[in-house]
Amino acid sequence: APPPRSQRGASLPSKASLRMSIARFEEEGRFSSDAVDHEKILSKRVCLNREQGTKFASNRVITSRYTILTFVPRSLFSLLNPFNRFANFYFLVVGCLQAVPAITITEGRAGTFMPLSFVLFVDMLMRAIEDYARHRSDAETNS
Repeated sequence: APPPRSQRGASLPSKASLRMSIARFEEEGRFSSDAVDHEKILSKRVCLNREQGTKFASNRVITSRYTILTFVPRSLFSLLNPFNRFANFYFLVVGCLQAVPAITITEGRAGTFMPLSFVLFVDMLMRAIEDYARHRSDAETNS
């Protein structure tokens, strides 16, 4: 029968009682002592204020989206992605079709590239300012 609720988990068993339990299990044939290292089971070493063998993850906070190398490709991809900004993608396709002299009425001059490039420049400038503020906030949080 299990011990009463008030006595459950009250104290840990001693090494002697654990050794007796292991001996009893061996007598009953529940497991063999050949496969069990008793000292390894019964001993536990806790190291305080020592260098640990494992390396922990850093607590650095990074909320910024871009780095200097990834700003232009990632922002252009997100601005010209037809699922995010369909109008930008539409004007890019129209500008490419206007550049083909055989199918255009503008004689090969793409008139939509200037307004599209202005819109992309302003949007990328706003993203750069926002991401720079995130980098400063991250540096303040991590210091």
